[in-house]
Amino acid sequence: MSIENENGNFAKPMLPAVPFGFQVVVNDMACISKEWKQYRFPKSKKVRIRKKWSKRSVNFRMQDVHRVIKMQDRLFVSSLIFEKLKGLPQA
Repeated sequence: MSIENENGNFAKPMLPAVPFGFQVVVNDMACISKEWKQYRFPKSKKVRIRKKWSKRSVNFRMQDVHRVIKMQDRLFVSSLIFEKLKGLPQA
């Protein structure tokens, strides 16, 4: 199932309406963003040490964040989330 854009091009495939009545549209450009995430943490659980680690840029890196955007009766999702939705049982 696909929809046509205003300029006549066909968009990526859509899932049929999910149980709540939303159509799912795959759009990686709008749904994947980058954020700084801390990926290294100290062995110590003390607040003072963790606070020091959180101030060092060496402990951070850019990671992709997959988001779901809801507009009216459509859900815009990334391709990763789309694959997870396809694996869910349909009601």
